[in-house]
Amino acid sequence: MRRSTTFLLRIAALLTAATLMAPAAAGEPQDGAGGRGLAARDTSRIVAIGGAITEILYALGLEQRIVAIDSTSHYPPQALREKRSIGYMRALSPEGVLGLNPSLILAIEGSGPKEAVSVLKAGGVPFLQVPDRFTGEGILEKIRIVAAATGGHA
Repeated sequence: MRRSTTFLLRIAALLTAATLMAPAAAGEPQDGAGGRGLAARDTSRIVAIGGAITEILYALGLEQRIVAIDSTSHYPPQALREKRSIGYMRALSPEGVLGLNPSLILAIEGSGPKEAVSVLKAGGVPFLQVPDRFTGEGILEKIRIVAAATGGHA
């Protein structure tokens, strides 16, 4: 992730702290692609698919809940050292992800392949696909969605 995006993520996290603690306006967070609502009540074992997801979780102080990340998660640097890798976000193995016994899967839009995502969504673990827009509002939306899905605090 570029330094300017990283800086913007940190600023956005600080500026929207009050918003992050509030529930989503429409109730439970919805799958970013417009799918079923997220029913995660246990967020103790999160699989983070996408560098932005991992970075947001660390910025929110939730790194202890992350059990695995994908290979695009380069920031913060300790994530690569501390967390188990599930491989590349566009070449997911459902068995590899579900074998980690996650309580929540957070995946950036564009994760795949589509068949693998379908298996993960049907796997009995809450799965949230987060939109991936590269605008200021898009970054804020990612932060809000991840915070709402995880409780927004450690």
